[in-house]
Amino acid sequence: MYDKYDDDKVKIYCNPDGSIIRQDLYDENNKLKSETTYNSDGSINEQNLYEYYKDGDLKYVTRRNSDGSKKQFLYDESEDNNIKSETTYNSDGSINEQNLYEYYKDGELKSETIYNPDGSINERDLYEYYEDDELKSVATHNPDGSIKEQNLSDDSEDRKIKSVTTHNSDGSIRERDLYEYYKDGNLKSVTTHNSDGSIKELDLAEYYKDGNLKSETTYNPDGSIKERDLYEYYKDGEVKSVTTYNSDGSVKQEK
Repeated sequence: MYDKYDDDKVKIYCNPDGSIIRQDLYDENNKLKSETTYNSDGSINEQNLYEYYKDGDLKYVTRRNSDGSKKQFLYDESEDNNIKSETTYNSDGSINEQNLYEYYKDGELKSETIYNPDGSINERDLYEYYEDDELKSVATHNPDGSIKEQNLSDDSEDRKIKSVTTHNSDGSIRERDLYEYYKDGNLKSVTTHNSDGSIKELDLAEYYKDGNLKSETTYNPDGSIKERDLYEYYKDGEVKSVTTYNSDGSVKQEK
């Protein structure tokens, strides 16, 4: 790829045969106004359009696809210039989905609400933080306000995930995952509990001395093995193979 044309307002990038790959346009303030990428036949593949507030902060980013559909991001006028909404449009211009974001005064994300095409709420995520601004919990709510799922981080220094709780539509607990860690911070186990508190299954992880994952074993409530993954690595630390074994020790799958 090389520059075919380059000045303060237009940048055009081409293939060696001269066909255009991308064209960037800039406004009078030298801010990016549009980015357009092209297919090999010269048709537009994707186009990003940019609009700004008077102070120069980003206001809109509109991503247009070749089929006429688009996604538009709206940013607020706060110091952080946070994303305020994300709206996906169908090719006929109708709304497919919309996400709206709210923030605390310090700029931390407070909520994310997903709306259906008819404007009704699909689900809402509410965020809470510790005093040091580290994430404490994320609670996903159903349209009626009941909790669908909640992720809770502990108050230790590294803020590891502590539990994930899934709720039924009436607010009762359907399932809860509890997390434990080794002293070095690696995940040790995830214990899944049923609504009555009984154990549904246990996932236990073991590691090599160098910290690479050695095995992941899933246990049934009675302590018998349900499935086990064993990991092998090359000298450079890249995964060489992952072998999955059935409860009887036979190989189920090898990658």
